[in-house]
Amino acid sequence: MFVQAILEQLNSDLARLQQKRAIFEQAGDVPHAESLRQRETELARHIVNIRAEQVAARFRPEEVAAASAIEPGPARFEEVVGTARQIAVQLGLCQVRWTTPAGALAAIEPRPDEVVRYAGVLAAAYNDPRNAPLLGHTDDVDEDDVAAHYADVAQGGGHNFLVFVDGALAADADLRKVGGGAAEFAFMVASPAAQGRGLGTRVATMIHAFGFRRLGLERIYASIIPGNAASRRVFEKLGYQVDASPAARAYADEPGDVTMGIDRAAFERSHAQAMAEIEISVR
Repeated sequence: MFVQAILEQLNSDLARLQQKRAIFEQAGDVPHAESLRQRETELARHIVNIRAEQVAARFRPEEVAAASAIEPGPARFEEVVGTARQIAVQLGLCQVRWTTPAGALAAIEPRPDEVVRYAGVLAAAYNDPRNAPLLGHTDDVDEDDVAAHYADVAQGGGHNFLVFVDGALAADADLRKVGGGAAEFAFMVASPAAQGRGLGTRVATMIHAFGFRRLGLERIYASIIPGNAASRRVFEKLGYQVDASPAARAYADEPGDVTMGIDRAAFERSHAQAMAEIEISVR
C-alpha cells in the first residue's frame, strides 16, 4: 500500500508537469517547456523503475527470463531487469480522460475480462457493412477474433483502448508496432451514426497524447485504406502528412494503403490546449 501511494503521488506530479509544459509550449516559451520535458522524462523513468522493482519482487529472475524468451540461467542481469520493466509497464494499465463540450471521454487500457465483456459489441461494430470495408475486413469476425486481436496487440508491446463517452462504449483504438520511438495508430468509431461529428478526432487526440506523453514516442504513423476518406480527414485534422518514406511504409498494413505520419513536436504545437486538458493516469 505504501509503494502504491508513492506511485499515485508520482503520477500526479507527472500529470502536473505535463500540464505546465503544455502551457509554456502554447505561450511559445521553448526553454521552460524543454526544461519541464527533461523533468518529466526523469520522473517517468523513476516511476518505471519502481514498477520494475515490484515485478522483480514478484518473480524470480528465471521466471522473468522465461516469460520473455530470454534463456533462463545464463541470462544477463540487465536483460532480466529490462524485461521486468517492460512487464511492469504492461501491468500499469492506464486511463486517459478528457472532458469536452461533447461529453466526458474516457479511454481505458482494458483488462482481459473487460475485453471479453465488450467483445460482442465490438464484433458487431467491426462487422457493420458501413464499417467493415473501411477496416479492410472481408470476413465477419466473432468475439473470439476480437479477443485474439486485442491479445496480439498487447503481446506485441502495443496498447489497446476502449473509449467511452459519458459511460457508454463508443469507440476503440490502439497503438501497435511500438518500438524505436514510433508506433502505428488505428481506431474505430463503433456507431456509423456517430461518425463525422468529431468523435474520431477527439479519440485520436487522446491516444496521441498518451503515446507522446506517456510512452515518449517521437513519431506516430497511420496506414489508411485509399477509400477511407473519413479516417484520412481525421488524420489531416490532427496534422498528419502523407509519408511514403521506408520508415513509414514499414507500418503499411497492406501494400496499397496510404501511409501518413506526425511527429511529437508538430502534434504538441497544434494541440497544446487539448494536451493541457487531457488527464493520463494509472487505473
